[in-house]
Amino acid sequence: MLTSVIIPAHNEENYIQATLESYKKQIVGYDSFETIVVANGCNPDDDTASIAEDLGAKVVELKAANVSQARNEGVKQSSGDLLVFNDADTLVATNYLTAIQEATSKSYDMGCALFKPENFHPISILYSILTWGSGYILRDAGGNMFTRRNLFDKVDGFDPKLKIGEDTDLSRRMKAAGGKYKFLHSTHIKTSMRKFEENGYFNELFMNQISPYLKGMFSKK
Repeated sequence: MLTSVIIPAHNEENYIQATLESYKKQIVGYDSFETIVVANGCNPDDDTASIAEDLGAKVVELKAANVSQARNEGVKQSSGDLLVFNDADTLVATNYLTAIQEATSKSYDMGCALFKPENFHPISILYSILTWGSGYILRDAGGNMFTRRNLFDKVDGFDPKLKIGEDTDLSRRMKAAGGKYKFLHSTHIKTSMRKFEENGYFNELFMNQISPYLKGMFSKK
């Protein structure tokens, strides 16, 4: 089963190389997956697209900066029956795709993996614990998730009208549509904490991460 890794990227020239290189280190055969970088709304002087092309990724460019549209367009341009969504600043363990493929071979349809913090700042560690809670206990997948294409198509993909929480919204709709969810303990992802550093650790955690998540949990579409 071909796996399509879809990476939305908005002005990510400082991060996209490391992310793509983490996929080049996968223990699964390189011919078993494709990487698609959707450069959306990038500045004219941003080199995200050219860096991704040099590293062998298929590159799609969109004028508008919209992460949901970027992910949906990436799916349209992909060929795999298994979709993996990956943030442009998120590294993956060498067995990441192997663990995902093993899960889907056991009839699981969707899910996400264990999150590890980039540093040992107390808020980073707390954020890691909270993402474990949302992924394992509440069974909600975030921006770094996997799903079968037919399940993604069944719910019409990401909602482009949502600016925050679009990933959790998709996860919940796919579960409601009958998707069998799996939280992967045997592998992990490691994301950059740059948003916390730029916006302030406390503000980013509670205002931009927890608050939108809770709002989505208790609101009805």
